[in-house]
Amino acid sequence: MTLATEITRGARRAADAGAEDFARFRSRLDKGIRHARKNATRRVEATDRYVHQHPWTSLAVAAGIGAVAAIVAASLLRRNH
Repeated sequence: MTLATEITRGARRAADAGAEDFARFRSRLDKGIRHARKNATRRVEATDRYVHQHPWTSLAVAAGIGAVAAIVAASLLRRNH
């Protein structure tokens, strides 16, 4: 066996191993994405149910978050001037 043949075989084995690793990685990534989507869908549905069951509480929380954001924005603008 010549050195060129050994190098070619070694390169092929390395490429095949890389392809297998990539396929395994891709499979794990796809599984993780499916899990994340399922989890996000469940959380969105739970939030939707809560907002429909407690509209006034949800409105109060949103108003409070808006007020805090406005105060922070105003203090940042005041600091820059």
